Amino acid sequence: MSNQPLKGEGFVLRAFPYMDNDLIVYVLSKEEGILHFFVRSARNSKKRFGGGVLDPLNFIKFTAQAPKASDTEGGLISLKEAELIKDFPKIKTSYKKITSAMELLKVVMHCQNAGEDLFNHLGNTLNHFSNAPDLERYFTHFVVRYLGMEGVLPDQIELNQMRNLPMASHLELDEVSVEDKSRETSIAKHFLRSYIGDKAKILWP
Repeated sequence: MSNQPLKGEGFVLRAFPYMDNDLIVYVLSKEEGILHFFVRSARNSKKRFGGGVLDPLNFIKFTAQAPKASDTEGGLISLKEAELIKDFPKIKTSYKKITSAMELLKVVMHCQNAGEDLFNHLGNTLNHFSNAPDLERYFTHFVVRYLGMEGVLPDQIELNQMRNLPMASHLELDEVSVEDKSRETSIAKHFLRSYIGDKAKILWP
Protein backbone atom coordinates (compact mmCIF):
# COMPACT_ATOMS: atom_id res chain seq x y z
CA MET A 1 0.00 0.00 0.00
CA SER A 2 1.47 3.35 -1.04
CA ASN A 3 1.85 6.32 1.24
CA GLN A 4 -1.16 8.06 -0.26
CA PRO A 5 -4.41 9.15 1.41
CA LEU A 6 -6.76 6.20 1.60
CA LYS A 7 -10.48 6.94 1.39
CA GLY A 8 -13.31 4.47 1.49
CA GLU A 9 -16.23 3.01 3.35
CA GLY A 10 -16.37 0.06 5.68
CA PHE A 11 -17.85 -1.78 8.62
CA VAL A 12 -16.22 -1.38 12.02
CA LEU A 13 -15.44 -4.90 13.21
CA ARG A 14 -13.51 -4.20 16.39
CA ALA A 15 -12.09 -1.27 18.38
CA PHE A 16 -9.90 -1.50 21.46
CA PRO A 17 -7.79 0.91 23.54
CA TYR A 18 -4.10 1.38 22.91
CA MET A 19 -2.00 3.30 25.42
CA ASP A 20 -3.87 6.11 27.19
CA ASN A 21 -5.91 7.84 24.49
CA ASP A 22 -5.44 5.90 21.26
CA LEU A 23 -7.44 3.14 19.60
CA ILE A 24 -6.75 0.24 17.30
CA VAL A 25 -9.71 -0.23 14.94
CA TYR A 26 -10.40 -3.04 12.47
CA VAL A 27 -12.57 -2.13 9.48
CA LEU A 28 -13.84 -4.29 6.62
CA SER A 29 -13.69 -2.33 3.37
CA LYS A 30 -14.80 -3.39 -0.09
CA GLU A 31 -11.57 -2.61 -1.92
CA GLU A 32 -8.88 -3.36 0.69
CA GLY A 33 -10.43 -6.12 2.80
CA ILE A 34 -9.81 -5.89 6.55
CA LEU A 35 -7.83 -2.78 7.47
CA HIS A 36 -6.05 -2.23 10.80
CA PHE A 37 -6.20 1.42 11.79
CA PHE A 38 -4.23 3.28 14.42
CA VAL A 39 -6.34 6.17 15.75
CA ARG A 40 -4.26 8.70 17.66
CA SER A 41 -6.02 10.52 20.52
CA ALA A 42 -9.31 8.95 19.47
CA ARG A 43 -10.79 9.09 22.95
CA ASN A 44 -9.98 12.79 23.28
CA SER A 45 -11.07 13.92 19.82
CA LYS A 46 -14.82 14.48 19.86
CA LYS A 47 -14.64 16.53 16.67
CA ARG A 48 -13.09 13.77 14.53
CA PHE A 49 -14.34 10.65 16.28
CA GLY A 50 -17.19 11.66 18.55
CA GLY A 51 -20.62 10.14 18.90
CA GLY A 52 -19.40 6.56 18.92
CA VAL A 53 -18.57 6.64 15.22
CA LEU A 54 -15.92 3.94 15.71
CA ASP A 55 -18.19 1.56 17.61
CA PRO A 56 -18.37 -1.98 16.19
CA LEU A 57 -21.26 -2.60 13.75
CA ASN A 58 -21.14 0.95 12.40
CA PHE A 59 -20.81 1.56 8.68
CA ILE A 60 -18.47 4.52 8.18
CA LYS A 61 -16.73 6.68 5.61
CA PHE A 62 -13.04 7.04 6.41
CA THR A 63 -9.92 8.93 5.43
CA ALA A 64 -6.59 7.39 6.39
CA GLN A 65 -2.87 7.59 5.70
CA ALA A 66 -0.65 4.60 5.05
CA PRO A 67 2.46 4.54 7.26
CA LYS A 68 5.86 5.86 6.28
CA ALA A 69 8.96 3.78 6.87
CA SER A 70 9.88 6.05 9.79
CA ASP A 71 6.51 5.75 11.56
CA THR A 72 6.46 4.12 15.00
CA GLU A 73 2.94 2.70 14.88
CA GLY A 74 3.92 -0.82 13.86
CA GLY A 75 2.93 -0.42 10.23
CA LEU A 76 -0.70 0.35 11.06
CA ILE A 77 -2.65 2.73 8.86
CA SER A 78 -3.33 6.05 10.55
CA LEU A 79 -7.03 6.91 10.59
CA LYS A 80 -7.48 10.66 10.16
CA GLU A 81 -11.26 11.10 9.89
CA ALA A 82 -14.38 8.98 10.16
CA GLU A 83 -17.99 9.79 9.41
CA LEU A 84 -20.97 7.66 10.37
CA ILE A 85 -23.09 6.45 7.46
CA LYS A 86 -25.29 3.88 9.19
CA ASP A 87 -25.47 2.44 12.70
CA PHE A 88 -28.22 -0.20 12.30
CA PRO A 89 -30.43 1.08 15.13
CA LYS A 90 -32.96 -1.77 14.83
CA ILE A 91 -30.26 -4.27 15.78
CA LYS A 92 -29.59 -2.30 18.93
CA THR A 93 -33.15 -2.66 20.21
CA SER A 94 -32.36 -5.85 22.11
CA TYR A 95 -29.40 -7.39 23.89
CA LYS A 96 -29.78 -10.67 22.01
CA LYS A 97 -29.65 -8.96 18.62
CA ILE A 98 -26.59 -6.93 19.60
CA THR A 99 -24.67 -9.91 20.96
CA SER A 100 -25.59 -12.04 17.94
CA ALA A 101 -24.44 -9.32 15.54
CA MET A 102 -21.17 -8.98 17.45
CA GLU A 103 -20.59 -12.71 16.99
CA LEU A 104 -21.02 -12.21 13.24
CA LEU A 105 -18.21 -9.67 13.35
CA LYS A 106 -15.99 -12.19 15.16
CA VAL A 107 -16.57 -14.64 12.32
CA VAL A 108 -15.65 -12.00 9.73
CA MET A 109 -12.44 -11.14 11.61
CA HIS A 110 -11.10 -14.61 10.78
CA CYS A 111 -11.72 -14.37 7.04
CA GLN A 112 -8.66 -15.14 4.94
CA ASN A 113 -10.10 -13.84 1.67
CA ALA A 114 -11.84 -10.63 2.72
CA GLY A 115 -12.99 -8.58 -0.24
CA GLU A 116 -16.06 -7.37 -2.07
CA ASP A 117 -18.04 -10.60 -1.67
CA LEU A 118 -17.63 -10.64 2.11
CA PHE A 119 -18.26 -6.89 2.31
CA ASN A 120 -21.56 -7.30 0.48
CA HIS A 121 -22.47 -10.41 2.47
CA LEU A 122 -21.98 -8.65 5.81
CA GLY A 123 -23.86 -5.57 4.62
CA ASN A 124 -26.83 -7.62 3.41
CA THR A 125 -26.83 -9.62 6.63
CA LEU A 126 -26.92 -6.53 8.85
CA ASN A 127 -29.52 -4.80 6.67
CA HIS A 128 -31.97 -7.69 7.05
CA PHE A 129 -30.98 -8.75 10.56
CA SER A 130 -34.04 -7.32 12.28
CA ASN A 131 -36.43 -9.14 9.95
CA ALA A 132 -35.19 -12.59 10.94
CA PRO A 133 -37.85 -14.47 12.91
CA ASP A 134 -35.25 -16.99 14.14
CA LEU A 135 -31.83 -15.53 14.96
CA GLU A 136 -30.22 -18.94 15.35
CA ARG A 137 -31.14 -20.03 11.83
CA TYR A 138 -30.28 -16.60 10.42
CA PHE A 139 -26.83 -16.87 12.02
CA THR A 140 -26.39 -20.35 10.57
CA HIS A 141 -27.39 -19.03 7.14
CA PHE A 142 -24.74 -16.30 7.42
CA VAL A 143 -22.04 -18.78 8.43
CA VAL A 144 -22.93 -21.25 5.67
CA ARG A 145 -22.66 -18.58 2.97
CA TYR A 146 -19.45 -17.28 4.55
CA LEU A 147 -17.88 -20.75 4.49
CA GLY A 148 -19.01 -21.20 0.91
CA MET A 149 -17.28 -17.93 -0.06
CA GLU A 150 -14.13 -19.12 1.67
CA GLY A 151 -14.25 -22.35 -0.29
CA VAL A 152 -14.14 -24.57 2.79
CA LEU A 153 -17.67 -25.96 2.81
CA PRO A 154 -18.07 -29.40 1.19
CA ASP A 155 -21.16 -30.16 -0.83
CA GLN A 156 -23.67 -30.82 1.94
CA ILE A 157 -27.20 -31.48 0.72
CA GLU A 158 -28.67 -30.11 3.95
CA LEU A 159 -26.95 -26.77 3.43
CA ASN A 160 -27.17 -26.26 -0.34
CA GLN A 161 -30.21 -24.01 -0.16
CA MET A 162 -28.59 -21.82 2.50
CA ARG A 163 -25.35 -21.61 0.56
CA ASN A 164 -27.12 -20.45 -2.60
CA LEU A 165 -29.78 -18.16 -1.13
CA PRO A 166 -28.82 -14.50 -0.40
CA MET A 167 -29.46 -13.17 3.08
CA ALA A 168 -32.08 -10.79 1.67
CA SER A 169 -34.09 -13.89 0.72
CA HIS A 170 -33.67 -15.63 4.08
CA LEU A 171 -37.44 -15.87 4.60
CA GLU A 172 -37.64 -18.02 1.45
CA LEU A 173 -35.73 -20.86 3.10
CA ASP A 174 -37.72 -24.07 3.39
CA GLU A 175 -39.23 -24.64 6.79
CA VAL A 176 -37.52 -27.39 8.75
CA SER A 177 -38.22 -29.42 11.86
CA VAL A 178 -36.46 -28.72 15.15
CA GLU A 179 -34.26 -31.75 14.53
CA ASP A 180 -33.28 -30.63 11.03
CA LYS A 181 -32.53 -27.11 12.24
CA SER A 182 -30.29 -28.55 14.93
CA ARG A 183 -28.49 -30.60 12.28
CA GLU A 184 -27.97 -27.50 10.11
CA THR A 185 -26.46 -25.69 13.07
CA SER A 186 -24.22 -28.63 14.01
CA ILE A 187 -22.85 -28.94 10.48
CA ALA A 188 -22.17 -25.19 10.23
CA LYS A 189 -20.47 -25.17 13.65
CA HIS A 190 -18.30 -28.13 12.71
CA PHE A 191 -16.97 -26.60 9.51
CA LEU A 192 -16.57 -23.14 11.03
CA ARG A 193 -14.57 -24.59 13.92
CA SER A 194 -12.44 -26.58 11.47
CA TYR A 195 -11.74 -23.40 9.53
CA ILE A 196 -11.05 -20.81 12.22
CA GLY A 197 -10.15 -23.02 15.18
CA ASP A 198 -11.52 -23.28 18.71
CA LYS A 199 -9.93 -20.12 20.10
CA ALA A 200 -12.48 -17.84 18.43
CA LYS A 201 -15.28 -19.36 20.56
CA ILE A 202 -18.11 -18.20 18.33
CA LEU A 203 -21.41 -18.25 20.25
CA TRP A 204 -24.59 -19.06 18.33
CA PRO A 205 -27.74 -17.12 19.32
